[in-house]
Amino acid sequence: MFRELSTDTVYAYPNAALLGNTACLRALSDSRADTGWGGSTAVYVHVPFCASLCQFCGFAKSTDLRREVLNRFVDQICAEIDLTAAQLHFTGRRISALYFGGGTASVLTPAMIERILTKLTDTFRFEADAEMTFEGECRSLSRRGYLEEVRNFGFRRVSFGVQTMDETFREILNLKPSVADLGLLRGRAEALFDEVCIDFIYGWPGLGRGHLAADIRALLDVIAPTSIELFRFEKLEASPKFLQCLYETGLRDLDTATLLAQYADAQKCFVEAGLPQVSYSKFSRDGHSLNYDESYSAHFYGFDNANVLGFGRGAQSFVDGRMWSFGLQEHEHAQLLQQGVLPIGIFATYRRDEREAVSWPRRGHIGADVVARYRDPEYPARLQALLRAGYIMRNEDAYQLTERGWLWVPNLLHYLMPRTQRRHFRRDELQGLIEGRHEASSDPAALMPLVRMRGQYKAVYV
Repeated sequence: MFRELSTDTVYAYPNAALLGNTACLRALSDSRADTGWGGSTAVYVHVPFCASLCQFCGFAKSTDLRREVLNRFVDQICAEIDLTAAQLHFTGRRISALYFGGGTASVLTPAMIERILTKLTDTFRFEADAEMTFEGECRSLSRRGYLEEVRNFGFRRVSFGVQTMDETFREILNLKPSVADLGLLRGRAEALFDEVCIDFIYGWPGLGRGHLAADIRALLDVIAPTSIELFRFEKLEASPKFLQCLYETGLRDLDTATLLAQYADAQKCFVEAGLPQVSYSKFSRDGHSLNYDESYSAHFYGFDNANVLGFGRGAQSFVDGRMWSFGLQEHEHAQLLQQGVLPIGIFATYRRDEREAVSWPRRGHIGADVVARYRDPEYPARLQALLRAGYIMRNEDAYQLTERGWLWVPNLLHYLMPRTQRRHFRRDELQGLIEGRHEASSDPAALMPLVRMRGQYKAVYV
């Protein structure tokens, strides 16, 4: 049924239908929130700053870490929270999960973190057992007393990136912490937090199954993580400099067979190392993982009608059938906040159960009752096609991925979308265009038109 693995894994669903502040605010005002769905709500705070830029990352970020810049950012976050709560009538909304991410949330001082937390807790009602995750970077998390401060704020889970253990590739990717420093941080964090999760990437161009096997062995031996988020390298997130480096060094994209084999190899290695699979990307040792179905990830992917309120430039919200994003340029974002206007630049609507019906392959199962409620006339036929092809199976009360289905999750996400959304997910086309441009020229300047065009699409993914 599927022959080529999609080059784009869908993380945020649905995608944009409208762009621009005026049009989005009008649509938001005209739309009605469907509050009868139920479902819990998580908060995401996007901190778009990093001490250095990793060459593979496409998230909104800046390296300007001056104190006045960071303080201005905190002022803007607090203004966004006030405006969102007042204008969308969210004051007092119950919150069951919080994620500080980025970028690098750990560039903020403890006093800055406290200001944002105070604004959030004064505005919303946090459940007593709300999951709180803090994402940082090794060097800033390792500052004296910093992890202890984060834990004292109530964060029970901490996350940081490793990506690869290969020192040569770490240098190419501009990953600054040493492997030894990462291992030390993991040990310190393990003593303080209920869960310590590291990010790891497979599918690096030119590096085959043998390299990945060695990389995973080094990860398990040196870092010994208790939770892993496994991601595939995606070229459309990478910097022009890194794309050029790949081309000039002859490191080409891996073919579908190799990518599928690498994912299966990683899956097998992690499970055999005592890290059972929790979702498409997450592997976690028993007793060291919070409940995935109640976590921020479950909210972000829309399971069980869950909602997300996002704050910070580039953050997305999915609440009661409406999606919006603060996806404007930095100067426009700041100017609108000064005027008391919500800086929304992207807007779309979605139906009840739509997010779960599309993104459930990330979790691996969906209740038959959810499928029965979802009102896309083409959806039942798509499920039947997947059943016949052996990607999913049906038991009494649920649909589940088969072993084959786990390998093809990126394709399943695209396949299950309604037609109205598929046209918004076109990054495979841009992948081909960038490949063609590389073949035509090794001049970095030749890539810039495509990179700018890529950015227009990426604005709705950040």
